[in-house]
Amino acid sequence: MILETERLILRDWQEEDIDELIALKGDSQVMKHFPGTDSKEKVRENFIKSRSNSAKHGYWYWPVILCETNEFLGFCGIAETGYETPFGPITEIGWSLNARFWGKGYTTEAARAWLGHAFDILDKPEVVSFTTNNNLPSLSVMKKLGMKRDAAKDFDHPRVSAKTHPHLVRHVVYSMTNKEWRKQTQ
Repeated sequence: MILETERLILRDWQEEDIDELIALKGDSQVMKHFPGTDSKEKVRENFIKSRSNSAKHGYWYWPVILCETNEFLGFCGIAETGYETPFGPITEIGWSLNARFWGKGYTTEAARAWLGHAFDILDKPEVVSFTTNNNLPSLSVMKKLGMKRDAAKDFDHPRVSAKTHPHLVRHVVYSMTNKEWRKQTQ
């Protein structure tokens, strides 16, 4: 399966994507709202897991490719949360793009395609997105998508240490229901 938009191709991972992913996850600017950059070994390990999860579910966080140049911009996709949250297991949408492609609307375009797939094809009842409260670019994308703040679901991320990264622990949650998506897209 491939998702396409006016400017983007969203496709499953290929072996040649690994070097681009290593560069992305090793960029301190891109990883500013995470506990740190990822080592090559960790990226390779997660790459294998991503391919496995994609094969299992038929979707995951996939590469975002610019149609015009075939450049790897980053990734975007949906996944089931693989850790404990106060609101239980749910479908999450997330993204990460190379800094040189920020501010061009690519993230919103890719995420909108994934929301369409989640709601129109997979009939998911709800999709959430979450980040630190100071990640203004991602919060802006969530709002542009029409997602609404769901403060009752805000949580302390279980995979972030309060001792080493206290400013990254608290996550704010935005959500959209299938019904809200259908109302927005009619």
